Amino acid sequence: MWFGSTPESKKKADECSLKALQLAPKQAEAHASRLLAVTLNGKYAEAEAEFAAAIALDPQLYEAYYYGGRAYFAQGKYREAADAFTRAGLVRPDDVVAASLKSTSLKAFGTEDEMREAAKNSIAVSDRYLALNPDDALALSRTANDLIYIGRKEEGLARAERALTINPNVCRYNVACSNMLVGNTERALDLLETHARAGAVHLDWLQKDSDWDAARDHPRFRAIVELLG
Repeated sequence: MWFGSTPESKKKADECSLKALQLAPKQAEAHASRLLAVTLNGKYAEAEAEFAAAIALDPQLYEAYYYGGRAYFAQGKYREAADAFTRAGLVRPDDVVAASLKSTSLKAFGTEDEMREAAKNSIAVSDRYLALNPDDALALSRTANDLIYIGRKEEGLARAERALTINPNVCRYNVACSNMLVGNTERALDLLETHARAGAVHLDWLQKDSDWDAARDHPRFRAIVELLG
């Protein structure tokens, strides 16, 4: 599977996924690869069809549920996204990303109890993982927002900023979101712009991510959206 948001990456993802389907049309992994590629290219009807095909072939394929969740989220279909990330978490109960993205999705439509429960579960999954992998920047950054959401703001921001010092390329967007949530708007926009200029921000995801709602009328945010468009 080929992941990235630059035009070159999207083109490569499209080519590789088509080749995978040509070679193995009855393999769920090939359909999951195509699911990722068409999601990156904004072809969401095709993404949903590939998601259905993948899980029909293998109902336990983590990648299908994970990339399906991302496809739904990028469309603003938050309930379907949460369901897909829930299924991904059932396949891999200790997966930090699925747990945190379920929490992110629920913040768009869930009840307060549902959101807090999902955030606490995401933190618990992350804490177990980080006990064994304390320097995993992605895991550190993914649950920073959940800590902030349940009121542990200083701890969450510290976790995010530590992640940035370890491996900024895998977590810069998440750290930007954390700064946005605690009111550090200019710092958040600095990070977002850097990530966008690196070709690492998916515009549809950004436009549906509620973490940025308070910045949508900011001139710098509009400029970043224009850059990505």
